[in-house]
Amino acid sequence: MSTVLPPPQTREFVDRLTSLAVECRDELEQTSQSLQEIEMLLSQTQTEVDRLSQREVQQNGRIREMEASLEAFPRADIRSTYLAAHDVSLRLFMMRNQLEALESRRESIDAQQQKLRILLNLAEINRDQSSGTVATNSRTTALQGGTSLFDETAVDLAPELIQARERERMRIARQLIDGPAQVLANLILRTEVVKRAAERAPETVVAEVADLREMAASSLLNVRRSIFEMRPLVLDELGLVPTLRRYSADFARENGATITINGPDRDDSIAGHTRVALFRLIQQALLALVTPKVGTTVQCDIRFEEAQLAVRMDASSVGPKTFGTVAQFVEDVYTLDAIELIGGSIQHEPLPGGVRVTIVVPIGLR
Repeated sequence: MSTVLPPPQTREFVDRLTSLAVECRDELEQTSQSLQEIEMLLSQTQTEVDRLSQREVQQNGRIREMEASLEAFPRADIRSTYLAAHDVSLRLFMMRNQLEALESRRESIDAQQQKLRILLNLAEINRDQSSGTVATNSRTTALQGGTSLFDETAVDLAPELIQARERERMRIARQLIDGPAQVLANLILRTEVVKRAAERAPETVVAEVADLREMAASSLLNVRRSIFEMRPLVLDELGLVPTLRRYSADFARENGATITINGPDRDDSIAGHTRVALFRLIQQALLALVTPKVGTTVQCDIRFEEAQLAVRMDASSVGPKTFGTVAQFVEDVYTLDAIELIGGSIQHEPLPGGVRVTIVVPIGLR
């Protein structure tokens, strides 16, 4: 879809806008078909997730019952029960992953359709204005000049969107390398240990396999945590504050910190993209504020004010380099992009023995 237009008020200009409108309609139709397919897959995947969730509950109940009196069960039954539970957990993990990917794809197509509808509307308005057929239409009031569809601001926006998307992909790639990829690498190395034990000392295989299973279970928890950090599925269901409480509880326990999240449980006035951006910003702020194993205390207050939402994060008992780390976070390109996207502001300031980060975001429009 080319954005190069002939000179305004010419037949070529009108023809190009007409062609652009046709292209937009065709692409809208194609994306609508894709959206229908994704909705069907989402429904099927959600059904499978629900079924596997029930099976996981049943298997966990069976394991608890078995562990209460191991001597009453044959060794083969114990082994098969544990393997079945592990298989259900892995399948449920993969299906949840697929569900998240489908939801992300649906959101992407929805955003694409919105842009296409805007382009289609503007193309038709400019075409009609240029051809003189609807010169008095009230919609043309906001488009005086006839070429606003392709003004400098609109043209410059595309590279910025592409760069922002690539930075987000880089961030996710780094998290995958540090999280799931490292987990899988460790598991592969461990299987090699088991293989060598089977060849050289078969009597140690049972113990090695037990260690491998324990490592796999721990790795599964780490992978789930990595996925939660990248995009928690419960964010839209529970809201910003409850999701932050779940995230900060695990984060605080792992880093020897104390984190308190205060705020309303409901945040219906926040637009979806604003909620996601705020979660990301607070998540990254915690990483900058908390120094592992020094007993950092963070008080995060989220409050709704008139036409805006304010987030204040006060950290005490911080490390010696915390203020510099926080300054880097505030000035980071990803942070600035996220703040610009939601039309907010961010600042930091020193406190006696600590540092404060403040985020203010206008709200009211979904």
